[in-house]
Amino acid sequence: MRYELLLALGDAQWKAGEEAGSRASFRAAADLARDMGDADRLAMAAVGAAGLGFEGAEMYDDPVPLLEEAVAALGPDRSALRARVLAAYARATIFAGDARATRDASLEAVDIARGVGDRRTLIEALAARFWVGWGEDPDDAVAAADELLSLTASLPDLHYRAEAHICRLMSRLQLGRREEAIADADALRTLSGETAHDRYRWYSLSWDATIAVMEGRFADAKQLAQSAVDIGFTLRGAAAAFAYVTQLSLVFWAEGALGDIAAATASAPELEGSVLQDTILTFLLAESGRTEEAVAALADATGGDLDRYAGMSRLPALAFLANTSATLGVTDHAAELYERLLPDERCHVVIPRWLSGGVVTGPVPYFLGRLKHLQADPAGAVPHYERALAMNEELHSWGSQARTLLDYAAALLDLPEPDMGRAVQAVASARTIVEEVGMPQVIPYLESLEERAGADSP
Repeated sequence: MRYELLLALGDAQWKAGEEAGSRASFRAAADLARDMGDADRLAMAAVGAAGLGFEGAEMYDDPVPLLEEAVAALGPDRSALRARVLAAYARATIFAGDARATRDASLEAVDIARGVGDRRTLIEALAARFWVGWGEDPDDAVAAADELLSLTASLPDLHYRAEAHICRLMSRLQLGRREEAIADADALRTLSGETAHDRYRWYSLSWDATIAVMEGRFADAKQLAQSAVDIGFTLRGAAAAFAYVTQLSLVFWAEGALGDIAAATASAPELEGSVLQDTILTFLLAESGRTEEAVAALADATGGDLDRYAGMSRLPALAFLANTSATLGVTDHAAELYERLLPDERCHVVIPRWLSGGVVTGPVPYFLGRLKHLQADPAGAVPHYERALAMNEELHSWGSQARTLLDYAAALLDLPEPDMGRAVQAVASARTIVEEVGMPQVIPYLESLEERAGADSP
């Protein structure tokens, strides 16, 4: 009886937003189940302690050891409980565990869930697979998100429905399908109004802020992100604060406030010691003009096998390394980075902060263009930049468009026979966006290109 009461209490506390209390109740239930030697009850408590709708990598009390204990206690039987525990384990180890073990756990969870025929178990397994596989195959992400939305549409469980819309929103942003992404943001906003629980309002405001940054509406983005963190901090503390910095990272970059991003990235517990943290900090060193430190950090980040950039970290890490190499003029790994990014050329790099927003850093062809130009091939860079410009236009990603126009102009000017006409047009278009959006960080580069192109600047 006490076990059932603790389980019910944990569920009620989570639904009321008392997340720390919820985890404590589930852990107390797990202790009882362990004493009873009841593997099924231990598994149910472990899933609850990980967090209903666990967002992954926000370790709180570190659910991994308890989840591992539950998996071992359950044994190999293909049960719904095993699928649920494996799904929670996969989400919890995206950054903290062995990438192959995490991937295998997510795949096994889906396979078992399809076999047992329980809808909620399949939803949890598919959601885990979506997050673990994020950045691998964009078509898989679309398929998983669509299936999640179909499975959750008729359920009363608000969390499942909200996560399904967030997964679909992300999968659409990645492929530049703007109208569908906006529709999911609108649906998430509607869902957040169906409950008094602030969790879903935090999620909705966070994604609204993410889209506002992408569209270059920086003032709106700051207001939305501030409203989001005001809510989120009461729920998740430092994790919500890091979500806020992630959402506004391109604003901080555009305004030259690189120290704010570096401090938040260096202190983020979920990124501690991760390859993604290393590549972000390396990029920020380069952008801050700390060249010697950046070159050393880049050598460390690219030393050894680049296969270590895998799973959710792979695409953003490679993009940051490409940008850093181009900024520093370091060609050592440019050809390899190019080949590793090329299969993703139809994608935008979307870095989520789990359910609470994220950042759209730019289309992969932009980074391919920078790598080609770095290798003294401006003619090879031009078509990549032109594709990036079209992708930015489709998504209304205006900050990225300004950066792309500037590098496109530089490539045109570096052609064996410089294309002055198109370069002047690109620089003029970039200036319009830079002034309208507010991007002082790029003005020195803009002015240098105007001088090279002989353009008239205001």
